[in-house]
Amino acid sequence: PTPLFCVPGAGASVTSFTEVAHGMGDAMPVYGLQPRGLSDDAIPHSDVESAARFYIAAMQQVAPHGPYHLLGHSFGGWVVCEMARQLSAAGETVASLIVLDSEAPLPAGVQRPFVPRAQMLMHLVTLFEQRLEQRLGITLEQLQNLAPEAQLALLHERLIEQQLLPARTPVSTLAAIVRVFATNLNTDYNPAGIWAGDLHLVLAADEAHNLAGAARKNDIIAHWRQFAPRTRLWITPGNHTTLLSVPHIHALNKLLLNLMKET
Repeated sequence: PTPLFCVPGAGASVTSFTEVAHGMGDAMPVYGLQPRGLSDDAIPHSDVESAARFYIAAMQQVAPHGPYHLLGHSFGGWVVCEMARQLSAAGETVASLIVLDSEAPLPAGVQRPFVPRAQMLMHLVTLFEQRLEQRLGITLEQLQNLAPEAQLALLHERLIEQQLLPARTPVSTLAAIVRVFATNLNTDYNPAGIWAGDLHLVLAADEAHNLAGAARKNDIIAHWRQFAPRTRLWITPGNHTTLLSVPHIHALNKLLLNLMKET
């Protein structure tokens, strides 16, 4: 069977795809590609193109040639798009390209505004809160009044309280997550060309199906189609992070299997 390779979102590890792997069962081999700097001392990739080359090299150690299924969540969606471009340019076949709840790549010449440390940490706090579906009790003002070490200590304490991190997790583990997240959040991606194949864009229902989200959803699709004219939209239950966990993962896995059967 054609293997599935998964790239996690900003600051996330391959474990975010655990339930995806379980859901695929014996349908296909599933591999997670671990971002550099999360579980080692390596410097995180500072651009999407080099991250894509790094992942392709790792991927081709287990599957030297395509076809490949590619799945990316959030920032990982940008990475799999670039992987698809590079693989296609090298004559390899991408059987399916699936992007989970990701903003569209940036048009040529456009850069994202730099996100300072305290705001970056609040972005990360928001992702943890989405996973918990409750507040962590950390504010931007709190973070702005703390030194970097104290910021980490506060977040570390709250994540352990809420059992999002095991009790014995060292602060250094959180520091690595923060370092990779900060790098990803401040990375731009201006694709060198369009993706001519199909692209399946899967948005989380909790963010796509509300009044404010309807206009945003249409905007996201329009921007994605500038990069991939054959973008197809799908909606799955949950929010940006819970779409990958029980109970919402069951609907996502069913959708993924159907999309990959089409190819």
